[in-house]
Amino acid sequence: MAVNPPGGNLSDQDKQTITQLVQQSIREARNTAALAPLSVVTWENLASTYRQLTNFAQGADQWAIASFTQAIRLDPNNPQHYLNIGGLYYALEDYEKAINFFQTSVNLKPDFANGYYNLAAAFKKNQQIQKAYDALSQAGRLVTIDSVDYQKVQKELEEIRPKLPKTQTKPTETEATLNLPEPLPTITKDVPAIEVPNPETTPPEE
Repeated sequence: MAVNPPGGNLSDQDKQTITQLVQQSIREARNTAALAPLSVVTWENLASTYRQLTNFAQGADQWAIASFTQAIRLDPNNPQHYLNIGGLYYALEDYEKAINFFQTSVNLKPDFANGYYNLAAAFKKNQQIQKAYDALSQAGRLVTIDSVDYQKVQKELEEIRPKLPKTQTKPTETEATLNLPEPLPTITKDVPAIEVPNPETTPPEE
């Protein structure tokens, strides 16, 4: 989340305003979840709100994980939930956990090209090159051969191939959109850390 305007530092008033807006955003997302605790969408939105604040508000990463986990409890067979929480762990550089969640996503949906693409990225970061190559090859089989995604996969396979002990076969086709997990927002030195309210506590009345 970019909070430092170009060409200048934040004033004390700017910092206070940002802090108030962040806290308001958290309260509103929590209130929505409290009103519809069995709605998967509300927990996804709450998780996304916390995720955007992970490098800006203390404890936001843990509340994002907790919210993603609640979404999984409510909808355990949805591979996108596992991709989302895996993406958060990937951004936090916990590649072992990211791999576990990405693996679950493709187990649930064997034709999930983006799941395999993210799994390959996590394997690569974890120095498991052969597994990264295999997952990337599978992603390549699930995107159309004339797509940008296919070209992206081929380029990355060519980069990995020299690191393998033996030559691998090239992947083939079908369609999807491949995207790595989003990076976490960058914290600015001008904004103090914000304590994230406990979602189990009752939000203050306006």
